[in-house]
Amino acid sequence: QANGNFSGLAAGNHIVEITDANSCVSSINVMVNSPSAIALNTSSVNSTCGNTNGSASVNATGGTAGYTYSWSSGGTAATENNLGSGVYTITVTDANNCVNSTTVAVNDNGGPVVTYPTTYSDMCLNETAITLSGGTPAGGTYSGNGVSGGMFDPSVAGEGTHTIIYTYTNAGCTSSASQSITVNGLP
Repeated sequence: QANGNFSGLAAGNHIVEITDANSCVSSINVMVNSPSAIALNTSSVNSTCGNTNGSASVNATGGTAGYTYSWSSGGTAATENNLGSGVYTITVTDANNCVNSTTVAVNDNGGPVVTYPTTYSDMCLNETAITLSGGTPAGGTYSGNGVSGGMFDPSVAGEGTHTIIYTYTNAGCTSSASQSITVNGLP
């Protein structure tokens, strides 16, 4: 090239001829090496309970140092935090503008599946407290107006329709289900 700029040469051995103002010619051998490919390894920590508390990271090796990162989530570091469940694409560029991309999945182990299928008959205001049951998985707690120690007392709850909530916590994740009990006044 006339201007002495040899950028864009393909990898391999090139012979360059140089001619000066006196028409003297000299040649030199120029070896252009291919840049090393960027190898990417990823890891992730799953989010839990449907939250955005997962994280993922990429480790770039090979290529030339000075990596820049671009995540489909908008992040620009090797590690991205506060991720919800999903598949994320990471593009890594090195100092030679060589690019590689990969994906990493963050899964959500979700919260426990809670059911409370028990249906209650209407109660009178003066009836005896009943033991609440039927919530699964076993080991959860019952709450609501008139509920204490796993018992529902219609005289404490008072007249009206009351929501009883069954709550279960496992591995830091909490889920709940509910049922209604109607308390009727005395004639």
